[in-house]
Amino acid sequence: MNLRCAIVECASSWVALLSQEGVPWVRANFETLEPEDVSVLIVDRRLQGAEQERVKAYLAGGGAVLGAARFLSSATHMPTRREYVRYLTDDREDPWIELLDVSQVCDIPKEAGVLRTQDNVFGVFAGEVGGGAAILLPFDVSDLWLKEGATNRKFPSPFERLPYERVAVASRSELHRLVHHSLQFLHLHRSVPYVRLRPYPGDTLAMAAFRLDTDRASRRQIAAFYELSQSLSIPFTWFLDTYSHESWLGEFASMQGQEIGVHCYAHKTHKTLADARNDIERAQKLLRDAGIAIGGYAAPYGIWSTTLGETLEGLSVAYSSEFGCGYDGYPFRPEIPGRRFSTLQVPVHPISAGALRRAGYSHERMIRYFAEVISRKRWFDEPLFFYDHPVHECADVAQAILSMVKEGGAIGVTLGQFANWWKTRSLALETLSVQWNHGVVSAYLSEQGGDAQHVSLEITTPKGTGIVPVKKSVRPNEMVMMPRLSMKAQTGLGRTREPDIRSAIGMSFTALLRRFS
Repeated sequence: MNLRCAIVECASSWVALLSQEGVPWVRANFETLEPEDVSVLIVDRRLQGAEQERVKAYLAGGGAVLGAARFLSSATHMPTRREYVRYLTDDREDPWIELLDVSQVCDIPKEAGVLRTQDNVFGVFAGEVGGGAAILLPFDVSDLWLKEGATNRKFPSPFERLPYERVAVASRSELHRLVHHSLQFLHLHRSVPYVRLRPYPGDTLAMAAFRLDTDRASRRQIAAFYELSQSLSIPFTWFLDTYSHESWLGEFASMQGQEIGVHCYAHKTHKTLADARNDIERAQKLLRDAGIAIGGYAAPYGIWSTTLGETLEGLSVAYSSEFGCGYDGYPFRPEIPGRRFSTLQVPVHPISAGALRRAGYSHERMIRYFAEVISRKRWFDEPLFFYDHPVHECADVAQAILSMVKEGGAIGVTLGQFANWWKTRSLALETLSVQWNHGVVSAYLSEQGGDAQHVSLEITTPKGTGIVPVKKSVRPNEMVMMPRLSMKAQTGLGRTREPDIRSAIGMSFTALLRRFS
C-alpha cells in the first residue's frame, strides 16, 4: 500500500501545507483511485458527477478523505448549514489547534463533533462515513491560506493583560496544525501508520533559534547578548540596523559563530520597489565593506508586502523573517492569489520581551509567559524560534528562554542554518515514496545527496511515534518511541479576540510611534 496523499486540483495552498508537513503526494487520478494506492484523498474543489461516484467507491473500500464540507457534501451524504465563523478552538486534551482565525461565512457539516466555533458549537466533522473515514472542514483551506495583509492581534497569556503585535491575518501555523492532526487521525483510523519527513535532521527532538533586531542598540547592549550567546554555546541571528552601527560594524565582523543579516539602513517601511531595493542594497554594501558574510533579512516592524517579496526575489536573498507574513510554525514561501514568491519565510514567535513590557509585564512574568509558549510549541512539534531587541535590555529573559529550550533537549541553530536544512528537506520530499506492506514501512529517496542523509522519517502508530532513517524498512511495533507528550487545552482563548479598550489604545499608540519613528 502506498502511504501518500492525492490532491484533486493541486491547489497551491495544499501543496504548500503538504510540503511543510513532509508528506508525499500526487495529483488524483479518478480512473485509478483505489484505497491501496492513496491513503488520503484531499478534495480541494467541487466534485463533478462521475467523480462523486469514484469517491464514494473509494470510501466504501476503506479510503479516507479530507477537504471542505461543501466539496464533499454529496459524496459523503453530509448536509451542511451556513454560519459565520470567527474562529475555531479545540477544548480537548492534546488539542489539534489553539485558535484558528476564520472570519468568514462557512458550511458546517451537520454531524460536526470536533473544534468549536466562537458560539461554542462544533465546526468540523471527523469520523467514519461511507465505509471509510473523513474530515470535513467548514471552509476551503485556500480561503484562509491566501488571506493577505496584517492585523493587530492579541496572544494568549496566563496573565490578565494580553500582549499584542501586528501579524499576518492568515493563521498559517494553525492551519498546518489542523492539517497535521487531520492526516494523522485519518491514517490511524485506517489502521495504517502515519509517516512524514521529520522536521528536524536525524533524531533531533527540537531546534531553537534566537533572533535579534538591533534597532538603535548601543555597543554595551550588543555586547550583553553576544556574551550570552557565547556562554550558552547557542549561535544567534542578528539583523542589523546598519545606520545605527555604521561607524562600528567591524565589531560584528569579529563575532564568532554568529549569523549576521540585514534589517535595514533606514528603519522604515518602503512603499516602492526602488526605495526598498536601494535601502537593502545600501545595508548589504556596508556589511560587505566591513567584511561580514550576509545571512538573511528581516523587515522593520515585521512588515511584509508584495513589494518586499519582489525586492527580496530580485536580490536573491536566502530567506526572510517577517511576522506580518507568518508567525510560529514551519517555513513556507509567501503566496498571494496567482503568485508564490521564491524567498523562503522562516517564522518566529512574534511576541518579544518588548511587547510584554508594553503590556506591563515584569521580567519574572515574561519568563513565565515564554515558558508556557515553549511548552505549547513542544506539543505541536514546532521550532522554538524567538526574537528580541538588545535595546530592551532583557538579556536575563533571553537567558531564561534559552536555558529552558536547552534543558528540553533542543539544538541551537541560526535561522540561516535552519533555512538551509529546510531546503534540503524540501528537495528530499520531492523524491520520497513510502509503502506499507505486511506490517513493514519501507521508504525510498530516488535521489539522495549532500545533507539528505540526515533526513529521517517520523512514524506514528496508536502506540506512539518513532524516528527512523529513510531507506530503512522498519516494523513500527519494534521502534523505539519518542517521549510521549501531552497538553491540556487552554481555556479562555476567546478573550484574545474580544474588544479591549486598553489594548486598542496601546495598539494605536504603537502604530503612531512606528509611523513617525
